[in-house]
Amino acid sequence: MKENIWDFVNIIYVDFFIGFGLYSLLYLIVSLFIKNKTKINFVDKIAADLVVFAGIIFFVSWIIGLYFTFQEITEEEKHSILNRMFGKYWFGYWLQPILWIFTTQILRIEKIRNSKILRLIFSFIFILSIERFTIILVSIHRDYIGSSFEMGMFNFLKAEYIFQILIKITMYLLFAVILYFATEQLRKIRNRKSEFEE
Repeated sequence: MKENIWDFVNIIYVDFFIGFGLYSLLYLIVSLFIKNKTKINFVDKIAADLVVFAGIIFFVSWIIGLYFTFQEITEEEKHSILNRMFGKYWFGYWLQPILWIFTTQILRIEKIRNSKILRLIFSFIFILSIERFTIILVSIHRDYIGSSFEMGMFNFLKAEYIFQILIKITMYLLFAVILYFATEQLRKIRNRKSEFEE
């Protein structure tokens, strides 16, 4: 059970948080070239609503995952995890999930959602976890950087990576459209019910 919950939390991160981060970069680039922003702002509101919803699901799943983790481990493992959670380096454990939860929920505010600078910052928060950022920094600050590193720096420009990024953005927008139509149908049903009761 524990593994399934943490796999689900990872799916939310990979498919929804990274997807929204990549979408936000695309949105910022496209919004520079479009004069009539009515349609693109409508799509952006739907995409932001999806990541807000994903943030709530992430929070609930993360809490449930912590609960089941503590139910299934030994006393020594509990002590080790509690030491990580509340010990000397507690911020390393709590910072990333709290940052994702805070960032997803602050996108409810329209002024913050429409701020280009904040959206750029938020997109990097979603794409790069603190762990990935640390790995990149450590890799760059080595004493010796071989030719394999220089070749690796430009690997992300390959067509297959660009295709994967576009697929991830498309999948994210597909989920956003599904959420939009589902909420619209629920709203119509609720309106019919209230009209019928009157």
